Amino acid sequence: QPAIAAMGVSGTNLESGYIPGLLGFSGGLMTVDDSCTTGWNLLSLPVGVIDSSTSAIFPEAISQAFAYSGGYIPENALRNGPGYWLKFGVSGMFALIGTPVSQESVSVAAGWNMIGPPSAPVAVSDIIPVGTTVISNYFGYQSAYLIDDTLTPGMGYWVKVSQAGKLFLGSGPVTAPAKNPAPVATSARGGSDHPLPMAKNQEGIGYLSFKDASGRESILYYSTSRTDLKAGMYELPPPAPPPVMDVRYATGRMLEVGEAGTVREIPILVSTAAYPVKVAWNPGKPADPASLVVNGRQISMTGDREVTVENENSRIALRIAGDNAGGLPERFALHQNYPNPFNPTTTIRYDLPRDAHVVLRIYDILGEEVRTLVDGIEPAGYRSIEWNSGNDGGKHVASGVYFYRIEANTVGRGSGTYTKVMKMMIIQ
Repeated sequence: QPAIAAMGVSGTNLESGYIPGLLGFSGGLMTVDDSCTTGWNLLSLPVGVIDSSTSAIFPEAISQAFAYSGGYIPENALRNGPGYWLKFGVSGMFALIGTPVSQESVSVAAGWNMIGPPSAPVAVSDIIPVGTTVISNYFGYQSAYLIDDTLTPGMGYWVKVSQAGKLFLGSGPVTAPAKNPAPVATSARGGSDHPLPMAKNQEGIGYLSFKDASGRESILYYSTSRTDLKAGMYELPPPAPPPVMDVRYATGRMLEVGEAGTVREIPILVSTAAYPVKVAWNPGKPADPASLVVNGRQISMTGDREVTVENENSRIALRIAGDNAGGLPERFALHQNYPNPFNPTTTIRYDLPRDAHVVLRIYDILGEEVRTLVDGIEPAGYRSIEWNSGNDGGKHVASGVYFYRIEANTVGRGSGTYTKVMKMMIIQ
């Protein structure tokens, strides 16, 4: 016979028939089979058991279970509803035997929470928040964080909410849609490709791949053209317990989006990595105005390349500018190059409110022409060009002060001329 077990404070009936604060069990026993990988795993208890001690439920684990409440808390016994970190010495399968849990009401605190589903899969679209709002994706973990659209029994998941409340995770068996998680990093269960952490449409999305000396890999994403992406939804959960490698932007996100007319430099945080770390990238479009900055050196990401970061003291950042998708600039402008001083590469940005014939040249301190970077008609928009310290003959110039000058003559009706000179410094 079905049984009802109180989880704490009872609530009012919802229109759908759910009862806040209650956990529903059905009669008989069932087995939930799943797998674990070597190292830390994010798991949960999807069945009712007599002995809820960690050692009884996961005898192969080599660590305590850790729950989360603003920080990781060791637990000796597991409950239905929360998620837990457990560490295993080897990969393998595990079986959880107990009374099926048909419906679940999970209490959540403001901020990040680790939760677990009942005995049947739960589609994310079917989860009902009460008294709170979900403000993140649902993240599982398979050697790296991934966004999931279905919660699988036995697995644990991160979710962020606006304030304390409850999440209702279904009632009775749920027919789950085909599971197609999008990994933030290539995991032991994943392939070698890099699916996106959002919709299947990959247009305009670039990624950075970080691979350390032990072979662990993490992926960060960026876009200079996708104005439809809400970067705030791609905040990552708190890092897994060490020594798991964790890579994220300093904003806490795995995705950053450029803004038209502005240039952002977002530091990248790499934790618990084995150095050297190789960083590769794939741009979202051929002329992506994005660069990787390593120890002050700016590297354009307009093609597939790779750089090596030698030690943990290295400073890494993404420098990203939006294209003109957000509109045209209001006035002509020539901006200070970045980085400055530089060695050996820098980027010069300029704004064109109208189509213009642009001449952009580099001069040395004596006024001698060093390099012509642009000489031709360019469409209106936010423009940028990289200079690699080479002269017109292809040889690198010496350290010192240099000047760059723009002359933009508008084409068509109401023609006019804009000129400006800026100073920069090379340090070899």
